[in-house]
Amino acid sequence: MIIKRYQTLLITFCLGVSLFSVSISAAVGGTFYIDYLNGNDYNDGTSILTPWKHCPGDINAIGNPATKTFTGGDAVIFKGGVSYAGEILVHSGTSTDRRVVYDGNTTGAWGSGQAIIDGNAQFYHAFNAKQVSHVTIRGFEIINVKNTYNSSSLINGSAQNGYAKVYRSGQCQSAKYNGSNSIYDMGAIRLYRQCDDIIIEENKIHGSENWDDGCCVGAESDGDSSTIAPNGIASQIGIEVYDGNTNITIQNNEVYAAGKFAIRVWRGSNIKILNNDIGGKDSGEQEGHFSVAFSITGGVGGVTMSGNTVHDGWQLQGDENYGRCHSGNWFHIYGNNNNLLDEKDDPHDIVIEKNFIYSDREFQCANGSGLGQFEDDTYNITVRNNIVVNPFGRGFSVPEASNVQFLGNTFIFYDTSGTGCNVVGTTALYFGSQLDTAYIRHTIKDNIFVQMNKNSAVSAIYYDNSITPSMMPIVDNNLYYRTNVESSVIRYGTANFTLAEWQKYASTNFDNQDAKSRSGDPKFLNLPVSGANVSSGNYRLTKDSTDAIMKGEPNNLLIEDFVRTLRPLQSPIDIGAYQYSGITGGLSRPSDFKVVQ
Repeated sequence: MIIKRYQTLLITFCLGVSLFSVSISAAVGGTFYIDYLNGNDYNDGTSILTPWKHCPGDINAIGNPATKTFTGGDAVIFKGGVSYAGEILVHSGTSTDRRVVYDGNTTGAWGSGQAIIDGNAQFYHAFNAKQVSHVTIRGFEIINVKNTYNSSSLINGSAQNGYAKVYRSGQCQSAKYNGSNSIYDMGAIRLYRQCDDIIIEENKIHGSENWDDGCCVGAESDGDSSTIAPNGIASQIGIEVYDGNTNITIQNNEVYAAGKFAIRVWRGSNIKILNNDIGGKDSGEQEGHFSVAFSITGGVGGVTMSGNTVHDGWQLQGDENYGRCHSGNWFHIYGNNNNLLDEKDDPHDIVIEKNFIYSDREFQCANGSGLGQFEDDTYNITVRNNIVVNPFGRGFSVPEASNVQFLGNTFIFYDTSGTGCNVVGTTALYFGSQLDTAYIRHTIKDNIFVQMNKNSAVSAIYYDNSITPSMMPIVDNNLYYRTNVESSVIRYGTANFTLAEWQKYASTNFDNQDAKSRSGDPKFLNLPVSGANVSSGNYRLTKDSTDAIMKGEPNNLLIEDFVRTLRPLQSPIDIGAYQYSGITGGLSRPSDFKVVQ
């Protein structure tokens, strides 16, 4: 994890004594210290020589922290490398520049590495924030929060009498559930109702209780739903933003193997999700374990998801005997499906930009992760300057939504390795049945679609045949490339079209979709030959990328590219996520994504 500091920490060592003081700019309150291993709640908690064992807000605190309430300007620092067992009710600051800061040893000056909050399979949260404001939570490793379904008592044999089948420890077994479907008290870090001005940054959240539980394939073959596990065995959430929260920033966190959702937002406004790693690069057996990376639902408005890396995703791949119990999504954005666009109930005004999204391996069948699902009355979504590689299945699926714009993205698909795989419907973009009312046509412009797959049934864009001319997206200035044949660049209903065939068909049946689009090799710096290790690819344009350079249409929604290189506003732009600049570096990130407080 890249750790950066945006608040000045002054550490003063006096005469060889390890006592130090910490002052945080924009804060004039006290600084307190937590050492769960060696602290004592009857200490004053104001130095590393006299730390508390428990943090104020922990129900197990006694003595001084039991009576302490943090206020604006206070900071509490947890000793690095020490595991803290408990759940902390978050206290409120007083203003943006007088925050309460919970710090997991981000300077590295006290202890070794990050402080650890261990849920010990007893606590649903590490930090539980309810109707608080002006808070920063940063620099913790959070593990083993309690699974809300909490399957236990594994037995062999058929599921019956309240037991359900679960895949654990390499086999399909029956498990009894101590939790219930009514438990929604989820989120290793949880913001609950009307929180405002909260920053969650530089945390590593992973390994919730029973994080690798799955559903047994075929367990429901008897038609009895009681013999399969509830929807979402590992039913937890890394970061939960629930019900009416505003001005929330979630940045530079790692979340993986944390349960069903990595980050979920339900109702709220002005939510920034920046520079997070969903999947946990180089994290061993937990790497890539999540069902949904980002879930955005309810009346959420003003969401920006930028600079994130989302990779892999635990999935039923066709070569395994268990699945996630929940369909795999990289982005799942949905409303209440009443065919009305209502800002109180439907996600709206969302920007998804400059994200690198990939599956770094080959799978047997193309029925795995990668689905960006925009459905059920979502509206005003802009997807721009993203790199989407090897999603397996559908890159983005857009049924029953309004005004979704795909601008300046790069999509790359690879072959599956198995035989007998159902690949029909595998596509970068899928457009299903659309809203009957309040519908604004979608837009697909200035994107690169690369199909490394050989199966002619796989297409770059797939339109359901229920889409009428008035509902057909506005499509143009895209670049399509297949390494073997040009068949199935576009699929409409059950019919496959080359680009030339589609341009001819659209000129008479629609309104000239893709009239200025072209076929050609984008000539990337490094296009991997297979789906394995696609994270090592370099998808920048080169001087030979003549089919992409200056072939796009200027757009005031595309003023910069994946790495914030400016695009021209009056002359033709380059197609795809990168504006050609002669730079040969890899997936470099700009340094100014962060919100600084």
